[in-house]
Amino acid sequence: LLCATIYDFLSIPPISSMLDGTVNDVGEYTSIAIGADGLPVISYSDATNKALIVAKCNDAACSGGNESISLVDGPANTVGPYNSMAIGADGLPVISYYGAGAQALKVAKCNDAACSGGDESISFVDDPVNWVGGFNSIAIGTDGLPDFTYFDFTAGALKVAKCNDAACSGGNEIITTVDDPVNTVGYHTSIAIGTDGLPVISYQAPGAQALKVVKCNDAACSGGNETITTVDAQGNDVGYYTSIAIGTDGQPVISYFDLTAGALKATKCNEAACSGGDERTSFVDDPVNTVGLFSSIAIGKDGLPVISYFDAIAGTLKVAKCNDAACSGGDETITTADDPVNTVGYYTSIAIGTDGLPVISYQDFTGTTLQVIKCFKPGCN
Repeated sequence: LLCATIYDFLSIPPISSMLDGTVNDVGEYTSIAIGADGLPVISYSDATNKALIVAKCNDAACSGGNESISLVDGPANTVGPYNSMAIGADGLPVISYYGAGAQALKVAKCNDAACSGGDESISFVDDPVNWVGGFNSIAIGTDGLPDFTYFDFTAGALKVAKCNDAACSGGNEIITTVDDPVNTVGYHTSIAIGTDGLPVISYQAPGAQALKVVKCNDAACSGGNETITTVDAQGNDVGYYTSIAIGTDGQPVISYFDLTAGALKATKCNEAACSGGDERTSFVDDPVNTVGLFSSIAIGKDGLPVISYFDAIAGTLKVAKCNDAACSGGDETITTADDPVNTVGYYTSIAIGTDGLPVISYQDFTGTTLQVIKCFKPGCN
């Protein structure tokens, strides 16, 4: 409480740290979570070695220079793109990722907090004839078992996998095609578990240039009666880099990129399925610059959304702290969180630390390094 009070009154700049890089091309597709010990853990891709890597921080800001860096899968096969991480019911990381060599969805279940034992459980979750596993996203269900959403490249469809064990290793996962219309759907997926314990998924329909939401009616999204809604299709090409979170009111809020406007947008749903037709859609950051790529959203300790994203023109990492639950007041706090000489802010992922303040992983594109920034204000300002 004392530290939080001090941070509220002092202008303490965020701490930016390089966790991995300088030799290999690393830091793509970062995904950050807060471990059971209260410290960040990050999965990401090593493009040089075509491998999946995990960094476990030894302090809340990942600034000690003694982080644990572990190879989880690769480099014999090409793996690691489109990875997403969550902390399982046992307090250990579980990671979904695209096995590019096999064109399949894979899962790594770690056996220690840093995924460093070399004995992680590696499983193919969906490996059909089709090319599957891109744009994947993971959440842990109320039953303690993982749910994944991902894209079937061959069919142009959105799929969901529900695991029947914590490591998804039984070979009997429930695989469902959830949305498979005439148009291609399922880019940029993001999954969260609603207050009813059932998944809700945001994704892009590139064929329709729209943002869509699926609300599942069972834990595996397998009933064939899911509620599918087009949430934003106002004439602009929207829905890129979606990220979904559940607000304190129990309703979803989604950040995403509007390609036509070159802007960051947010949609706040007014019910659990976003199907009422009365969702509140707002431009969160719409300057002269092109902003909003690689968006990632979390709910701050004050119950209001905070979004990390990339400013493509300035080449910087930005953060938007919303002043209302829908980010709709037009008075959001917009901060450039990291602005070095290098181009930074690719592949952002945001989490709220045990101190209630954001920590963000991202790539320094120029240096091809993995970076982490620890904020000491709710909006990193």
